[in-house]
Amino acid sequence: MSPIFYYVAGGIVLVFFGWQWKLVRDTNKTPMQKYTVEQVIGDVEIRNYAPFVKAKVTEKGSYQEISYRSFQRLAGYIFGKNESEQQIAMTTPVGMHYETADAQQAEMYFVMPEMPAGSALPTPKDSLVSLIPCDAFRAAALRFGGVAGSETFKDKEAELKKSLRDLNIAFVDTAEWLRYNPPFQLFDRRNEVLFRIQ
Repeated sequence: MSPIFYYVAGGIVLVFFGWQWKLVRDTNKTPMQKYTVEQVIGDVEIRNYAPFVKAKVTEKGSYQEISYRSFQRLAGYIFGKNESEQQIAMTTPVGMHYETADAQQAEMYFVMPEMPAGSALPTPKDSLVSLIPCDAFRAAALRFGGVAGSETFKDKEAELKKSLRDLNIAFVDTAEWLRYNPPFQLFDRRNEVLFRIQ
């Protein structure tokens, strides 16, 4: 093959890895939901979460349909589709949990950043986006990497359930699936399954 081919291919590879490195760096700088680690038992972290406000959407459909539609609605809200046309900082993680036993209705939520004293979050224009204040809570979390679809989350959910039962830790049997990275970031990904506990 021509040397030009190798130069072009090498350039494409360098651009790709440079882009991925920037994604990792930018994600690591994104504000994260506040919690403290109370205890680590094997792969399980016991955490205490601070009170927060979430923007949420509840929709019906498959995992892929809900993930896409709900994310677009929530992203629209923080990018200015609100009564003040105000942009709101992105935070991590993006959370999701099923509200029906047949896994046909789910809530997706963004954790809202803390607002300056005397200011409030703007009202969403999209009627399906709601702002919900949430109390502090304790939770057990299992962290894992890679690109995770619904089947991976279900497997990790079952793994965390078994660990909690083996440890005799009572939990609320509704798992939250947490994603910390944009879908096109391939390296250094962070995902978690979380159960609320007493």
